[in-house]
Amino acid sequence: FKQQPVTIEQSDVWVQEIKALSQLVTVSAYDELVADTVRSLLPEAMRIPSVFPPVVLPRYVLGERRLVIVGKTTTHVGIDMQGFSPASIQVIEDSIHLKLPRASVLDVILNPSGVDVFIEEGEWKPEAVAALKNKLRSSAARKVSEKGLLQKAEAKAQSVFTTFFNAAGFTKVAIEFS
Repeated sequence: FKQQPVTIEQSDVWVQEIKALSQLVTVSAYDELVADTVRSLLPEAMRIPSVFPPVVLPRYVLGERRLVIVGKTTTHVGIDMQGFSPASIQVIEDSIHLKLPRASVLDVILNPSGVDVFIEEGEWKPEAVAALKNKLRSSAARKVSEKGLLQKAEAKAQSVFTTFFNAAGFTKVAIEFS
């Protein structure tokens, strides 16, 4: 076999944003979430209320359409070090004291390949699907807080910094989150 030269086709590249990242990600949470929305195709005056409990009218008779999506999210939690400055460090002989920003949700990733339409009744505009995807991202961030992962991220950050500064020769490492 003869080695072939590598050729790269020219393509357009658009840079929309360049952002310097100063983040310490200490927890990544993976989750599968469901989001749904219902809309009516009928004007308010023409909607038929289901007033009799034993009678359940089909959604299409009521003029309702439903969209349900399932998404796999990855939520990164940790310390945003852009809030860290030289004033946040105090060194006295073999002791160091750090004031770090509190842990927060740094990013919620929802890849297009990780989103499945579970139920789609009627036609939906891309804006409606995008709104549901944003709902999934918000739910993922909220679940991280509810599960106590912000506190775990701070504990992990404290462990990482303590180990690092002990290896650098400091015998006493104090870390404060504010």
